[in-house]
Amino acid sequence: MNTATTFTIHTECFRCNGFKRAFSTFSVNGGRCLRCNGSLRETVTKPIERLVEFKGDAATRRADSIATIAKALSLVGQPATRSAEGKKISDWGFAYRVESDTIRIFASALTTAPADVRARGWAAFSATARATLGERAEAVIATARARATEYAGVSAESASEWLGETPAATLAA
Repeated sequence: MNTATTFTIHTECFRCNGFKRAFSTFSVNGGRCLRCNGSLRETVTKPIERLVEFKGDAATRRADSIATIAKALSLVGQPATRSAEGKKISDWGFAYRVESDTIRIFASALTTAPADVRARGWAAFSATARATLGERAEAVIATARARATEYAGVSAESASEWLGETPAATLAA
């Protein structure tokens, strides 16, 4: 069951292409891009009716969302990837690393995933976060839940159903 009304995808900003100092020679807005205001990312939210147009057929969406969720799960609790110079780099192919990329990409993958993949992915994310993050786990889970709910366009009351949480899983948490 997909009660979502929207889906979300993330890309580098269409204007500055994700480069921090793309407009540093200009004195407007401190040299930051006027489109993304220096966030370097573009969050695109579309109605769920246009999902096929942007993400292809159901088999492709299923495979893509499984791969994205699996990669996000492998990054939970891991130290940041670093370049040869020791700088933190993005695990998602962006020009610059942003702290919340993994949660944002994970939440957007949930919005395009079929219900069974979404439920298994959310359960695995919650379990992995609790196992690896210690005290921070519940805050990270709450952030991911809020982000996924926002991206999918579902209400906070129906988020548990949309994420596939069962009463037994909620009580165990």
